[in-house]
Amino acid sequence: MIESRLTGKLRVFLGAVFLVFFGSLAVRCWPTSCAAAVVRLCDGDLEHSARLSLLQQVCAEPNEASGADSRQLARVMAAIALNVDLPFRKACGAERHWPFALLPNAAILDTAALGDPVLKALLAAMVSESRGDLAAAQAGYEQVVRSSYLFRMPLAQQLAAAGKERTH
Repeated sequence: MIESRLTGKLRVFLGAVFLVFFGSLAVRCWPTSCAAAVVRLCDGDLEHSARLSLLQQVCAEPNEASGADSRQLARVMAAIALNVDLPFRKACGAERHWPFALLPNAAILDTAALGDPVLKALLAAMVSESRGDLAAAQAGYEQVVRSSYLFRMPLAQQLAAAGKERTH
């Protein structure tokens, strides 16, 4: 009789472990929306392959006519993290050096950095330059040049070097 109770309790326990394990596996492997991918990237607790997959998903999101600034800026920053130049150039156009016409608020900038310190520093330097604070922009671009080398982000390094030249 004791053995049957333990077996029943053991079955319940193993069933709960099974549900938790496969539930967490489904959450990690299930395709997510772009907004959910941005949230997961901002959390920052991802292994490299999962981060690359989410960055590719954010970068590949089609442009929306509704003009969601935070998603567009996140898509451009994901492209920079993946070292893809075209989305950045499309967002900037011919006359601007940064991917926003009007300065976004701080919440949009934090979200658009996707939990990446290099992208956050690059955005901060771009905002400083667009506000006319050349000293802060110069310092920010210098930081991005150094850290992008360590994080293997050559496009961010190239953009920061160009920004450093403009603010010199």
